[in-house]
Amino acid sequence: MEHAYNLRQTDSAQSDISEYKAIKLLNKLNRLKYLYRDPDWTNSVA
Repeated sequence: MEHAYNLRQTDSAQSDISEYKAIKLLNKLNRLKYLYRDPDWTNSVA
């Protein structure tokens, strides 16, 4: 995200591409985090 912000000053198209890639990566990480959450923790909360 920071890289995309820094590019905003020089190349807005490249900035948009970098921001899109960063958001896609963040989404993948969040999905993995959701899929691999600790089953013991979810059972103790419920």
